Amino acid sequence: DGLVALLRALPPSRREELYEAAVAGTGAERAELGEPLLDVLPRERRVREARRMLGLPHLGEDERARLRLTAYLPLGEAAPVLAEVTRRTDAEERALGYELLLGCAARTGDAGAVTTTVRGLTRLSNEQDPVRSRVLSALGRLPARLLRPELVPELDRFVTDAVQARDSSHATRTALRTLAVTVIQLRVDSPELVGWAFGALRRLFGHRTPWLGRLDRTLRRGQEHELFAVVRERLEADAARGELDPVFAVTRALGRRAWGVPRLQALLGGAVATRSTASTFREATELWLADPGRRGARVAEVLRVDASAVTLHPVWAVLCANRTDLLPVALGRRAPAGRFITKGVRWIPLDPLFVERWPTATRQSYAELLAALAADGSLAVHQRVRAIHAAARVPEFGATVVRRYLPVAAAVDPADQVDPADPAVPFAEAALAALAWTDRPAEALPELLRHAGSDRARVAVYTLARVCRFVAPSALTEPIGWLATGAAKVTSRKEGLRLVTRLAVPDAAGITLAAWRRAGEHRDVRVAAVAAARLRLDDPRAWQVLREAAVDGEREFTLAVIPGHPHRVAERHRRLVAAVLPGLCRSGDQVVARAAWAAMPAWAPWIGGVGRPGAGDAGTGGTGGGDAGRDDGRTGGTGDRDGRDGTDGAGAAGAGGPNGAGVPVDAAGLVAGAVADLSDLVVWRTALTAAVALLGAGSTSVLPTVVEALCAALPQAPPERDLPA
Repeated sequence: DGLVALLRALPPSRREELYEAAVAGTGAERAELGEPLLDVLPRERRVREARRMLGLPHLGEDERARLRLTAYLPLGEAAPVLAEVTRRTDAEERALGYELLLGCAARTGDAGAVTTTVRGLTRLSNEQDPVRSRVLSALGRLPARLLRPELVPELDRFVTDAVQARDSSHATRTALRTLAVTVIQLRVDSPELVGWAFGALRRLFGHRTPWLGRLDRTLRRGQEHELFAVVRERLEADAARGELDPVFAVTRALGRRAWGVPRLQALLGGAVATRSTASTFREATELWLADPGRRGARVAEVLRVDASAVTLHPVWAVLCANRTDLLPVALGRRAPAGRFITKGVRWIPLDPLFVERWPTATRQSYAELLAALAADGSLAVHQRVRAIHAAARVPEFGATVVRRYLPVAAAVDPADQVDPADPAVPFAEAALAALAWTDRPAEALPELLRHAGSDRARVAVYTLARVCRFVAPSALTEPIGWLATGAAKVTSRKEGLRLVTRLAVPDAAGITLAAWRRAGEHRDVRVAAVAAARLRLDDPRAWQVLREAAVDGEREFTLAVIPGHPHRVAERHRRLVAAVLPGLCRSGDQVVARAAWAAMPAWAPWIGGVGRPGAGDAGTGGTGGGDAGRDDGRTGGTGDRDGRDGTDGAGAAGAGGPNGAGVPVDAAGLVAGAVADLSDLVVWRTALTAAVALLGAGSTSVLPTVVEALCAALPQAPPERDLPA
């Protein structure tokens, strides 16, 4: 595959030289080349290779292989052999003969040879559909440049056969569609062929024109005008009969280029102006408004024809962004009626766009409509909730609408349990969630904190995440600190710890340490505190949390200490973070030990004894190993690069990090010791997996150490233990 791709990337004149160099000394004179490789060889070399392989003894009895090789010979030599195959009694053999014959003609690169070959397919009209579909598929694979206008009668006959045949299949019609679309895309220079292609699509699919592909990517600059000139009469005739799908298909296929074809745009405008079905009007409007330079003027014409078109998203988007002067059509006292709005029905949009651009009076009118909608008890709950959310996005006036529903939620006593079936609950929660989307979200912070201990915390606390983005971090220390360590719900306190870290709140590590040491604190909150501490390693108090969690003994806390991938930890902290793993790998809790071993391969270079190539030798202090060689001259602790030494960074943990290990650890010996312990099957498998991963990462020192330890341990293996390979 690599040689094929390389040869295809070169011009044909250079391919033979490269091929010779690639196969030199490989016994290529006896090799059997695949068709992909033959296809990219120069023509003369391809013929020589085909003749050589036809002489191979083992191909003498494989007729199918010989026929495929024959198709690579010159057409005059191969055509009689392949034509005989097309007259056999077996349908599969006839289909193969037709395919090979067309492929052989295409390899000549001669349009005249292709024309002669296609005209010779006279027996195709009486063929079975499986044979016909394969022949038409092969015809569609021919290079479009080899199709001449003289072939139009033959191509038309193929379409007639497919339409009239009683056994015509989807595969046959798909093959003809592919051929027609290819002609439209690549043969704009031939009006006869393009005309045949559109006529074929009409006969095959009626007035529903299929997808024509991305013509804007295949046509040269300016060829869109040539294409439209070829099909203009046909499209205008179809539009006059009310059959607009061909117009839409050409417009979609041309993409942005359609904007520069005036007559095509005129056909779309005419489709908008005429009486048509709702679906036709919708598609014509969408395509006509696609041009950003003219959509502002055109949208007024669309509304003049049918004011109810304001419900269409393309129309509504243009009104919101460009023609705010026309918004009263939708938001006025009288509701528009037409194809899309039944007379007497009030339509209120719930997806406002660019509301900040609207005139003040229009925003006020829209907010009043939403307020009335939210207060209408005859509507479904979800509609009223959407109205509250939409009102929040209206500057100046929307916040007032939202706050009308807050007293219901604010009156809830945190000590009370609110009935979930209370009909006011959905609106109270919708109002709390909408506060983050008003034009003054920072003002909602106190309101949301009031509900951190109530049943509405499930909405209020997560709304805080967005509200806090609009508040200065210096002003968040007290409120978010209370959320993380106060009397809020467990879920609220966990989210508070996440916000403390995510928003870079001052004294984040202090808040995290306070939450970790809070008497009687819920286990899940303490786990969240450990996770938060791992993101604040520049602060000594974060290391205190990690050290205490590592020695606490509870599985959840210990698992939270195990680091993720080293790339997520600053390089200056990696040695200290990695120091936790050796102790956890020796844990008596199998779950903890397996998790630690799973992390071991990635962290081994910062543990010691297993260095990556070029990682350096063990340093003079700290935990040694791959990264310890870059210790910046410090000999005590595992100092980082911004001046904090190991004691300052880890407190009483010593130089080894949060697990308290103060001596260098040989990772290779650690792995070997675990693999040599044949009494613990669960940890043994995980440790062996870690050893294999270390070998794959280039840690060559692991293999001899592990093998030596295993050989020493085998005599002491329990009798019932299966011996590892």
